[in-house]
Amino acid sequence: MPFLGAGDDATLDEPMTGHISALFTYPIKSLSGQPLRGVRLEAGHGFPDDRRYGFARHDTPFDEEHPEPFPKARFLTLMRDEQLAGVRSRLESDGITLHLDLGSGPSTFDLSEATQRAQVAALVSERVGLSGGDMARLVSSASHCFTDVSVVSEEMMHSISILNRASLEEVSARARVFLDPARFRANVIVDGWPPFFERDMVNRSISIGDVKLTVLMETKRCAATAVDPETAQRDANVVELLREHTGQPILGVYARVDSPGDISIGDAVVGPPSTTR
Repeated sequence: MPFLGAGDDATLDEPMTGHISALFTYPIKSLSGQPLRGVRLEAGHGFPDDRRYGFARHDTPFDEEHPEPFPKARFLTLMRDEQLAGVRSRLESDGITLHLDLGSGPSTFDLSEATQRAQVAALVSERVGLSGGDMARLVSSASHCFTDVSVVSEEMMHSISILNRASLEEVSARARVFLDPARFRANVIVDGWPPFFERDMVNRSISIGDVKLTVLMETKRCAATAVDPETAQRDANVVELLREHTGQPILGVYARVDSPGDISIGDAVVGPPSTTR
């Protein structure tokens, strides 16, 4: 079925209002997300603690004192290492206390201690089949976020990701397969917008309460979405499903925070009127 614009059933001159149904932050790149009831957003910054840490591959010369972005392939990611989906993690609000569960029960680590960081890196490296000189390093830098789009620009590095649940449900219905929103690792999940409405919004503004945001670009999906977040198995070629049923491997958008404020589950998310029928 070809792509249909959001305005097919929309009134062109009315703002499109949905609401937040879920909020997530992902403190360690490619490990499990943490649900939130609410969060404080600051202008020019992404979600607090989102992608704060990453597992750099052994040949990735990431310098924590002078950070520079590297492509996601230079880190452990679900795109190549589906076993990561079976690792459960939770970072405390102090930003250094990590609870990690690889299936035998949780253990707690202090990430301010070099030896404990190395231990975490070794455990996760072993989970994905790395050993010896191939083991990854757990890295971080106060000014850096390990988002996939960090290589595009600093602005994109600090953007937030938004998923329209209706778009995902429409793809699932067309493909006749259930796709868990967790596959897409969004910060904000919006209910109440028409399917694919977000495709009208690039370079346009949206608001969540007092918080103003600008949609910067659509989210191009990769092989990481093939991994079932519960089973850690590759069970669906989501990239090809998106191409087949919408015309391109796109789902969701990235947005820049333009003004500070608090957002919570249930808050209205107001987008501009649709530009298409």
